[in-house]
Amino acid sequence: MLACLTVAAAFWQLSTPVTWYGPVTATFQVQFAGNPYDPAENDVRVQFLGPKEVKEERIAYFDQKQGAWKAVFLTQRPGDFRARLIRNGTDAHQAPTQKLFHLDKPLPHGFVRVDPNHANRFQWDDGTPYVPIGFDLGWQEPSNVDLTGELAKMGRNGVNWTRIWACSWDDKNPWWPKDNKPDLKGQLWPPALERWDQLEREAERDGVEIQMTLFHHGEFSSTTDSNWNENPWNAKNGGFLKDPGDFFTDAEAKRRARIWLRYAVARYGGSPQLFAWELFNEVQWVDAAKTENRWTDVEAWHKEMAEYLRSIDPYHHLVTTSSEMRPALNAPMDFVQPHTYPSNILASVIGTVMPQDKPGFYGEFGPSDGSSTDWRQDARDGTLGGLLANHAGSAMFWYWGAVEKNNLYGEYAVARKVSDESDWARHPSAHIADLGVRTKERSTFSFAPGLGWGASTQTTFDLPEGASPAALGKLSSFLQGASHKDMGGPVTLRFQVPEASDMRISIGQISDSGGNLEVVVDGASAFKESFKKGDAAKPVDVKLKAGTHEVVLKNDGPDWIVLNRLTITHLAPAASVVALAEPGWMMARVTAENKPESPIEVRLTRVPLSDGVYQTQTIDLNTGVSTVGTLEVKNFEILLPLALADEMVIFKKT
Repeated sequence: MLACLTVAAAFWQLSTPVTWYGPVTATFQVQFAGNPYDPAENDVRVQFLGPKEVKEERIAYFDQKQGAWKAVFLTQRPGDFRARLIRNGTDAHQAPTQKLFHLDKPLPHGFVRVDPNHANRFQWDDGTPYVPIGFDLGWQEPSNVDLTGELAKMGRNGVNWTRIWACSWDDKNPWWPKDNKPDLKGQLWPPALERWDQLEREAERDGVEIQMTLFHHGEFSSTTDSNWNENPWNAKNGGFLKDPGDFFTDAEAKRRARIWLRYAVARYGGSPQLFAWELFNEVQWVDAAKTENRWTDVEAWHKEMAEYLRSIDPYHHLVTTSSEMRPALNAPMDFVQPHTYPSNILASVIGTVMPQDKPGFYGEFGPSDGSSTDWRQDARDGTLGGLLANHAGSAMFWYWGAVEKNNLYGEYAVARKVSDESDWARHPSAHIADLGVRTKERSTFSFAPGLGWGASTQTTFDLPEGASPAALGKLSSFLQGASHKDMGGPVTLRFQVPEASDMRISIGQISDSGGNLEVVVDGASAFKESFKKGDAAKPVDVKLKAGTHEVVLKNDGPDWIVLNRLTITHLAPAASVVALAEPGWMMARVTAENKPESPIEVRLTRVPLSDGVYQTQTIDLNTGVSTVGTLEVKNFEILLPLALADEMVIFKKT
């Protein structure tokens, strides 16, 4: 084991490109007494003996279907290797089914790492940038094609990342047998292990990286998406845990967690399509965190398990977890992975500033209430929003069923084209550009908060320019009442309309305790009503005269109401723009409310580019068709003709 760890630790420090050769699998047709999954009874490893006295060790795993012990091997030193089986520190004197392993075929890129030169980026071992673009594929939905079929479609459309859970309801949790769910007493359930093997093989064929989610919150929560009552580890079901919160401190639970981690490393860790180990999905919802205030236990468990994974994984795959952003939880992680379900997806993603010392991107996003009037727009806003926010990759759409049902795969082919042809990966220092937008034509202004549950850090907005996606990402969609005054007060909107206009406010969920909405226009109350839980609130309509206005949205009720969206006619330019830029380069998404019948003249101001002529590539985000041309920057302004409903324009200095 020491040889293995020494090689891996040395590699982990390298910033120069390296090459891996393999993989090969050594198989020993033998069985031993005792639990084959518990290293306390069967600590089985394979020593690979190569040229020039090279000796590398790998953890072996038991394949119950074949009744054999196996070990996967890749090396940075090509040549001929022999394999020797070691059990509990002693030569087992067993010959492998294959006597000699010749490793001379290099992996195309190796494994994914954090870019040593740019903390907010990933790269492969050979130095090639890795830009994760994709969507979740949590579990098998009965109405969908098999996960292997979805992986194949992903690969054909430029998707190179997905996230899959080890969950019980589709037979991927090795601690949770499908029938009757008895406690396995330290054994693993072979059908789950074989299913992961199948998914890994398909991902390798399709070129899709898998983020493997090892545990999820429902298993150890009694309140949120709970399946604790069915958990075989629950003492009521013959298990050993009386409280789901004890998962993070109980010695037996930790022992079994390490058994699963060790097996996963041994069987699946040799795949270059394994992007990362994710220790937990949304750990903030487990009882230990949500109801018992045992965050220190949760954080200590994550640190311990991350260190354990790194100590046994010879290829040092990245380690992460998904949760609300907590520094102590994220400190031992290689990258951060929050989730968001806001009223305004684009604003939420654009408005999120990820940590600067490591990569970060949204592992899940979707509409706030789980339903959508435009799935395609939602998927596009988050996917491209992650790139425009200069996160480590796209934000990842949670609703894989909607991707399949609405055939949204083309959205990812276009996003891949945007990433590749803009050379986005080579601009890690770019920043969101605060562009001004002017058009002769006027349009309806649409305003939606970009923050879900959380404290607002901005509540006053000068419209329309002051409501950029980055600014809206600071405003919570929860208009708080008396219960949470500390999370943000009234929302103030200041604007001028050139003619009489209509303002509409759409209300979403109501808290259990109920809440109020008062609309104050220029100091006078224009609307006030109380709402209770379950109310199907009708939109609030307010008439506005031409001129300058200040509108204040207040809630003096007992608790929160959700503001979904606010619209004001005749207020906005006929186009909106979100841009990422640095000297000599910019990518800008330009969107019109509807496809123009004839090109609209859009004047962009405050453009952070020096004067000169720029080569442009315009990608139609609806079709993927691109055209090239040139545009001039003069006095920090660009005159841009807009003929499409939604386009990405890439600027490069000629």
